[in-house]
Amino acid sequence: MIRSTSDGAGITLRWDLQWKKDVIFLLTLVSCAFAYQYERHLALEPSGPHTWRQADCTSIIDNYYSHGMRFFWPEIHYRLSDGDTSGYTAGEFPGLYYFNAWLWTLFGKHIWIPRVVSLLITFLGLFALFRAHLLWTKSFFWSLVSTLLIFATPVIAEYGMNFLTDVPAFGFALMGWYFFTRFYFERGMRFLWTACFFFMLAGLLKVSALILFVCIGAVFVLDVLGLKMGPKRSKLFDRPIKQGLALAATVAGVVAWYAYANYFNNEHGGRYTFNNVWPIWKLNADQIGSIASAFWEWAGVFVLPKYFWFAVPILVIGWAFIIKGTSRFIATVSGLTLVGVLMYFGFWYQAIDQHDYYFANGFALAVVLPLPYLTSKIDLLPFFKTCTKLIAIGFLGYGVLYTKQNLELRHFPVQNERYSLMYLGTVDLMKWYHWERTSRVRALGDLQPLLDSLGVTRQKRVIVAPDPTFNHTLYLIDRKGWTSFGDRPYRKLVDDCMEKGAEFLIVIHPDVFLTPGMENIRQFRVGQLQNAEVIDLKAFKQAGYP
Repeated sequence: MIRSTSDGAGITLRWDLQWKKDVIFLLTLVSCAFAYQYERHLALEPSGPHTWRQADCTSIIDNYYSHGMRFFWPEIHYRLSDGDTSGYTAGEFPGLYYFNAWLWTLFGKHIWIPRVVSLLITFLGLFALFRAHLLWTKSFFWSLVSTLLIFATPVIAEYGMNFLTDVPAFGFALMGWYFFTRFYFERGMRFLWTACFFFMLAGLLKVSALILFVCIGAVFVLDVLGLKMGPKRSKLFDRPIKQGLALAATVAGVVAWYAYANYFNNEHGGRYTFNNVWPIWKLNADQIGSIASAFWEWAGVFVLPKYFWFAVPILVIGWAFIIKGTSRFIATVSGLTLVGVLMYFGFWYQAIDQHDYYFANGFALAVVLPLPYLTSKIDLLPFFKTCTKLIAIGFLGYGVLYTKQNLELRHFPVQNERYSLMYLGTVDLMKWYHWERTSRVRALGDLQPLLDSLGVTRQKRVIVAPDPTFNHTLYLIDRKGWTSFGDRPYRKLVDDCMEKGAEFLIVIHPDVFLTPGMENIRQFRVGQLQNAEVIDLKAFKQAGYP
């Protein structure tokens, strides 16, 4: 907060000082973005690990853009609803998808637009966290470094400029945390309402982004019950009815959307995302160990730089000793957040072996865990303070280099590059994965002119095989229909989909023609572009092959 002196000079001095801090932070953040080669990411369609889920997001954007911008009727390209004849389905709140589609109507259909929107939300969230840390710690160095350490991780850097909503949701949660910090110190209701607004946006995009908000709700209950949580043991929520209303409105907004989404999905009978929990307690010891092993070999490599994982338990153990010297609010919120994050991963343990983006909102712990250390009244010797700063700078530099290599390996792997900070097995696997995926879909981005010339208009229903995802290939060719998602044999897939109105089959790997019942279908090919072959299913059906 800016304070003036009697001659007004204080305002100028304090504003100039804050302005310089902000510029340094933003320049450092942008420098990291250039280190990660973000400029090369701008033109990327869904790619890398979790292309499946990314394509679901871009499919919703594209359908809004192409079909009338009906907000309450989200749709994907894959026909999974209304008896496999429509793509109507709802998951997380589609506000971000709708906003991107609206931008497409203004500036044209450019894939860089949703990437830039996601990046802006991420950057604003990190900037809000930097500002919040300044209020808590009064230390520019630690506010800068502790915030940048979050951006020096692969999962935040990758999905902070992506199509998934996990990191943007985390960004909104960081904005909520900043305004709640302002409320903590200044008590203005406008800060609490603004905080709740951003927490609601976070929860609408991803319910798991509400970890910090739930902890604040618990603090509210404790404060109302008499355990004073404000500065210097004062009462934090001194108008509990009005302040409780703001918290309740946040919950109501999130519940209202997901109630509508459930109603919408029940009406149409299709779900592209599965919101049920996959808890650890439904597994036996061998299954728990297997998932943990797979996590360390795969997903864990894409969440944090490998040496960061050793720092996390050290910080958690140290937290138990350092909280004695900090405020009741910080001790309580950091403890509740630790429990909340552990519970979150307990509920979704079965997904952690593959889904690195599930960890994005677990970074709520990275928001509050440094605060007991940085606000504790326990004074350290100058030597230890200097050593701690040097270690933090070392971790930051290592994290940026690791994340740079990680992101390059996901999207632009160089065959002869060693990627020395990555595990050798991961390097070889990712190089193969990138080659295999790009070789299959390389023709699809240029296939639309051929489809138009063959009469395969956007009104015609198609099948694309092989493609284990809902929407990846269908989105790339901008046609609605079906993929080989599921375990149906290809011939059964063709027969089932022809009954639903499929008129063309697009094959992107010749192995499809070697499966039972598909040996003769290739002779009905009407067009080809590189590895993509277009088959006329009407002609195939008329030929009467069994």
